[in-house]
Amino acid sequence: MWGALGLILNAGYLLWLYQRMFLGEAENESNRNLTDLTRREWAYLLPLIILSLWIGIYPRTFTDYLTKSVACVVQQVRPTYSTAARSSAPE
Repeated sequence: MWGALGLILNAGYLLWLYQRMFLGEAENESNRNLTDLTRREWAYLLPLIILSLWIGIYPRTFTDYLTKSVACVVQQVRPTYSTAARSSAPE
């Protein structure tokens, strides 16, 4: 019950914060003349956007890369756990 209440209050606070930050008027005079992103900032931001979309749309590229090392750690932690049975299961 307390967790749900905290979640609801947190969501309400984040919506209020978002509204004030992005949809409100600039109260500080020095912030009124700020420009949008420069080309350099876009050059830094664009690969991060592409990577996050790639991970969201096709995560198998990254999970396949990690499968072998995760299986090794699982084998060390729990030797009786069968990773072969899990990997041959239909998706």
